Amino acid sequence: MDELKALIMEDDDADADRLASCLRRYATENGTPLDVRRVASAFDFEPERHPADLIFMDIEMPGVDGLSAARHLRELDQQTTLVFVTSLARHAAHGYEVNATDFIVKPIDYETLSIRMPRILREVESRRAKTVTIGTRERTWTLDANDIVCVETIRHDLYYRLAPSASAGEEDPRVRGTIAEAEARLTKVGAYFRTSPACLVNLDHVAAIRENAVRMDDGRTLPLSRSRRPALLNALAARMGAGA
Repeated sequence: MDELKALIMEDDDADADRLASCLRRYATENGTPLDVRRVASAFDFEPERHPADLIFMDIEMPGVDGLSAARHLRELDQQTTLVFVTSLARHAAHGYEVNATDFIVKPIDYETLSIRMPRILREVESRRAKTVTIGTRERTWTLDANDIVCVETIRHDLYYRLAPSASAGEEDPRVRGTIAEAEARLTKVGAYFRTSPACLVNLDHVAAIRENAVRMDDGRTLPLSRSRRPALLNALAARMGAGA
């Protein structure tokens, strides 16, 4: 397993130290590489500056509480695994609003954490397996691979075209790179196919095949090289036959 980044959001020093100690003990005893860091306030939490695979959020903090911070995170990132930490179990119900994986009631003890961690880590690995991180000058995008409809090369830039539900009205991510680099990266996490020298499509978003074009389910029409058309049809047939 690659090293996981765990972030603790907790205003109480003693509670934060206790959780960090339990996490580091679990990492040592189970051979799980874990980098544990902390922010003491939701005011200090900026998802773009604090990338993490796993976040432990105290729900009850002064000022901006953990739930508000979680909602902000989910506006930018649907994939990072969240675990709520709370003094009152009834507050854990709010986790459903932000797709939290679990909750732990204070005071935290090692035995309870060690029982919960295998399930939490399975969720982390499941999400990481299909997650793509795209860093632009403006922000860092953490996306489900299936939220990428296609990738286009314009001059020397890659444009990651996102499904409307993932873009939330923002401009599509643009980074420097080549379509070959995008293909090598995305085919590891999803079903992607190069339809032309400058275009890579997500097979799960293909709506129709024309003679020399592919229509995507967002209405976008992309070029299709004649030499690649038979292979694309075979790839789509295999995808449907596999029950994708």
